[in-house]
Amino acid sequence: MKLLTNRITGRTLILILVAATGLSAQYSIEWQVNQDASEKGIIYFDLNDDGTKDLAKIWLNNVAFFDGDNDYQPSWEITDSNYDYLNIYEIYELENYGVRYAILISTSYDPIYRCKVAAWTIFGSEPAWETPELQGTVYFLDSNDIDEDGVEEIIMGLNDFNYETSTYTSKILIYNALDGALEWESDLFDGYIAGPYVGNMDADPQKEILYNLYDYESEVYTLNVLQFDGTVAVDETTAISNSLSLGRNYPNPFNPTTQIPITIESKSNVTVKIYNSTGQEVITLCDKSLDRGNYTFRWFGHNQHGKPMPSGVYHCRIETETASHSRPMVLLK
Repeated sequence: MKLLTNRITGRTLILILVAATGLSAQYSIEWQVNQDASEKGIIYFDLNDDGTKDLAKIWLNNVAFFDGDNDYQPSWEITDSNYDYLNIYEIYELENYGVRYAILISTSYDPIYRCKVAAWTIFGSEPAWETPELQGTVYFLDSNDIDEDGVEEIIMGLNDFNYETSTYTSKILIYNALDGALEWESDLFDGYIAGPYVGNMDADPQKEILYNLYDYESEVYTLNVLQFDGTVAVDETTAISNSLSLGRNYPNPFNPTTQIPITIESKSNVTVKIYNSTGQEVITLCDKSLDRGNYTFRWFGHNQHGKPMPSGVYHCRIETETASHSRPMVLLK
């Protein structure tokens, strides 16, 4: 070994010493918490936007979060006792509306595939919105303003397994990311969906939805691209049955006043109410019988007691004896 060492140049010797030093480095446990064999932890989300990633722990139908800037102390916990599994998918920044939603998926497999998607405001005590129970399981979620109406949509692929025939059916669902309203639903496909994914795939200004469809029974496998053609978007005035329609408020975002147009096709008792993002009623703009016609209600950004409301996302909800609908509105100050 001495003969070999004597023949090494000074520069080479330095490199060897550095390498030896690196190999002797040690790592020690900084923080530890006990967990079940089925649990998993991921450092991924910055819930309180303090610049430090937090820890999300997932165990069956429970998701718990620990503050990475506070020695990983518990900061938020969600449990869905109606399902076997709960998973956080993503935190969506709806930049135009100043809203951050944690998107969670609840899933059960036995005796049937069933799931639910819910949007939670960060550290909220209940969902801002949630889908009805869906038959199947979610493969993938994507978020984009696919119809370019100024509001992002959540696009998801749903796969359902039939135990009796051992076959899959699937479909694509598109929800309004602000209030969870279903904007579009595809036909039922034979096969299993991988996707969907959203992006601009060609030279035109419109975004496309890409998904892979695998039909194992017929052994037909296809790559499919959907392009928005106007049928995905909510119309400027959305008809709710034959008796009621709700137009978009204008301006939106607004400060301090916005106007809410509605159309009534037959005489009805109508309520028009404003709710905050947690579902609490803010003010009632109308609660009386109205004749057929077009009406416009104005909200001045105050609650029932005349107190100005803070910036945020609010929901206008209208109801008659036979129909109801709601739309998000953004108050910016």
